[in-house]
Amino acid sequence: MSLQHHSIKQAYDLPVGTEVTLHGWVRSRRDSKGVTFIELNDGSRFKSMQLVVDAGVVSEETLKQVTTGSSVAASGVLVESPAKGQAVELKVSQIKIYGTADPATYPLQKKGHTLEQHLRRGLPRAQRADPRDSHVLSEERFHLCADAHHYHLGLRGGGTNVQRDFVEFA
Repeated sequence: MSLQHHSIKQAYDLPVGTEVTLHGWVRSRRDSKGVTFIELNDGSRFKSMQLVVDAGVVSEETLKQVTTGSSVAASGVLVESPAKGQAVELKVSQIKIYGTADPATYPLQKKGHTLEQHLRRGLPRAQRADPRDSHVLSEERFHLCADAHHYHLGLRGGGTNVQRDFVEFA
C-alpha cells in the first residue's frame, strides 16, 4: 500500500484514473455475482465512497474479515461510476485490515441514527461518536477542535473567549 493516502473528500475531487489509498470504516458490504461492494467512510464528508472488489483480486480470507464497522485501508484506481448518485468509485486492488468488528459480538446496522434519536435515547457524547452517524461525527469534530483550541490558549498563558456575535466593528 505505497500509494498516496487521500481522504474520501479529497478522492471525490481527483480525476478518474488516479491511484489512491483510502482509510476508513466499513459502513456496509454486499456481494453480487463475483463482485463485492463495500461502502467506506472516513468522516471527511457525509457521503461514503463505494469500493468495488472483483472476485479473486482480494483473498476470500481477507474479505471475510471486512464486515460493518471494520477499519480498513483500500488501494486501487478511481473509476467512473455507472451507478446513479456517485461520480466515482474505487476499483480495489488491495485491502489491509486494521481492525475487525465481529458481527456476532458487535451487531452493527448500516442505518445511522438522526440527532433526534440520539437525544431521545440520552446517549452520552462519547457513545454518540459512531463513524456511521455523519452528523454526530461532525459534531464531535467540532467539539474536539474547540477543546484543542481552549487547551492551546491555556498553554499560551490564557486568552479571552469572545463570542463572535457580540463583537462590533466601527
